[in-house]
Amino acid sequence: MNTISMTHPRLPVEHPSRFIRSDSECQTLQPGIWYYKIVEADHITFIVNRERAGVQFDLLYDSIFQRCRKHVFRKIPQTLPNQSPRAPRSPR
Repeated sequence: MNTISMTHPRLPVEHPSRFIRSDSECQTLQPGIWYYKIVEADHITFIVNRERAGVQFDLLYDSIFQRCRKHVFRKIPQTLPNQSPRAPRSPR
């Protein structure tokens, strides 16, 4: 849930964030950091007339969804900064 803005979300405190100028900057994503990129385009044009929107929109959306799928299907659970994975506690 994003309660403040797309570039500086607060859940319930502000998270570290980083502006991405090119896709090469986000090859090694760090857990707990919100990466964002400003996109200036007419999204309605893409939805209504994909051919008119052009190849750039195809590439943009494809890269976004590809990164999302990569993180959704990863095998290792994500940890937040300053947290280490804890071993499960045994019942007493």
